[in-house]
Amino acid sequence: MATFNLRRFSKPGMLRRIDPEHLIAFLEPHADYFSGRGVELELPSPDNGDELDYNALSQALLNPNATTPDDLAEALYYVNEMSTQEGFDSLQDAIADTDLDVVIGENAAHADLAIQVWMQDRDLVERIHAEQFLFRPRSFEYFKTDNGSVPDFEEPPTETIRALEADLDEWFAKKRREKHSKVYVFPKDDYTWFLVRHGKPYARESVIEAGESASQYFRPEKFDVIVYNPALGEIRMNAETKGEKELYRTKFGQHFFGGSDFFNGKSKFTLDPLREVGEDSLLCDDIDGMDWVRLKEHQIFRGGSQKEVEI
Repeated sequence: MATFNLRRFSKPGMLRRIDPEHLIAFLEPHADYFSGRGVELELPSPDNGDELDYNALSQALLNPNATTPDDLAEALYYVNEMSTQEGFDSLQDAIADTDLDVVIGENAAHADLAIQVWMQDRDLVERIHAEQFLFRPRSFEYFKTDNGSVPDFEEPPTETIRALEADLDEWFAKKRREKHSKVYVFPKDDYTWFLVRHGKPYARESVIEAGESASQYFRPEKFDVIVYNPALGEIRMNAETKGEKELYRTKFGQHFFGGSDFFNGKSKFTLDPLREVGEDSLLCDDIDGMDWVRLKEHQIFRGGSQKEVEI
């Protein structure tokens, strides 16, 4: 389950911007849960001045407990994440010129649009949400093939992606990160981008329930980015651990190119020249188009319980 944080979506003012009919249809599968939290999901009658108890609903959403259904938490998480201007525009672009675009009215607000699209096409919302993580990483580790000529590359079919996910799941399960990884493919002009969604080890948060200290356990969500350059036979990745990088290096090579050692070349970036020749490694007079190079910063990871970094 994704981290449950609904500060944006659960505000009464935000809830009032959603068509009550859409909001109730979205929450109706969990009517018993909300009834137990003191919220009755009944369509209000404007003629009688009735309306949903938005304050009570807001409190129920802001304060989940052990009885909150996992699938409800998952749906609320994605709707909350996509209830931004960026998410609103991304969803509109995704449904443009489709039947869904025709059905949804012109007056849909941010969360209203996210709810309507989610109820019609959950996979689409998950994919658009995942795509937002593609360009956030700033550091990558590179690996290349040393197998001579670089083979032609086409977008892998669905069955190949599912086989890759099965192998990733096996590794994640052994490392106590749970199964259910998902690989998204985003072909671009010169590269093919892959986004791997998976769980991290279980986390515990101390919370207050009914005035008493309690614990809430959840599995944080993680997105890793892998980019393949078909012109160079080179893969670059942004992942958290050495084990995850080795997993992607071998499994992407195995499923896409028939061998776990396809990306057998070490990272092409190294600090060895600095160690071996010092500042002379920054000389670039013999390289066309470069006038100078300056070493701006050097970080040393010392580790330890505080994960100390010396700069």
